[in-house]
Amino acid sequence: MDRIYKNVMLKVEEISVFQRTLFLLAYNYKMEQLAMGYSTPLCDRLVFRKVRALLGGRLRVLLSGGAPLSAATQRFMNICFCCPVGQGYGLTETCGAGTISQREIHTIIQHFKHYYAHFHNLY
Repeated sequence: MDRIYKNVMLKVEEISVFQRTLFLLAYNYKMEQLAMGYSTPLCDRLVFRKVRALLGGRLRVLLSGGAPLSAATQRFMNICFCCPVGQGYGLTETCGAGTISQREIHTIIQHFKHYYAHFHNLY
C-alpha cells in the first residue's frame, strides 16, 4: 500500500496547481469530517473518484496483512479510496484477514461472506 500511496502522490504532483490545491483541500476537509463521524459524498464523487479508479473504482474494504502500515498511509487510503482500511497480523495469504484491527471491518466482512462462498466455488 505504500507503493500505491507514492504513486498517487506522484500523480498529484504532476497535476496543475489548481487541481492539487483542490485535492489537498478535499483531503483535509474529509479528514476533519471523518474525525467527527461524518461522510463526504460530494468530495468522494468529485475529487477522489479518479484515485479510486486506480484500483478499479469499486472498493468496499481494504485489508492489509503484510507489513504494518504507517498511520499516515492508512489514513490516506481510508480518505482517498473512500472505504475502511484494516490491518491484520500475519501473512496476507494465511491469517492476516482473520486478525483485523477495526470493529467496523468485521461487520463488513460478515456482509461479504456469501460473496466469498460464491467466488470460492468458481475456483
